[in-house]
Amino acid sequence: MDIPPDPAERPPQAQAAYRYRILVHGQVDPSWAAMFGDVQLAWDGGNTVLTSRLVDQAALYGLLARLRDLGLPLMSLSQLTNHDFP
Repeated sequence: MDIPPDPAERPPQAQAAYRYRILVHGQVDPSWAAMFGDVQLAWDGGNTVLTSRLVDQAALYGLLARLRDLGLPLMSLSQLTNHDFP
């Protein structure tokens, strides 16, 4: 997992949000999507893929805490580039 640089070191156009792809074990019911805020859900076999734009690390940790509280095991976390997530 790459750690994003300090916001002060990022160019102005990159300060709006980070883009993430989170893979959790198990299938999250689509009705739970609202609990995660502005997150897109997709399913890959028996797993759930969440993609989202998050404003900072605090927002990421908040989302990860919600997943943990729901008992969803984290399988992977990736920061996406603009090419990966429009």
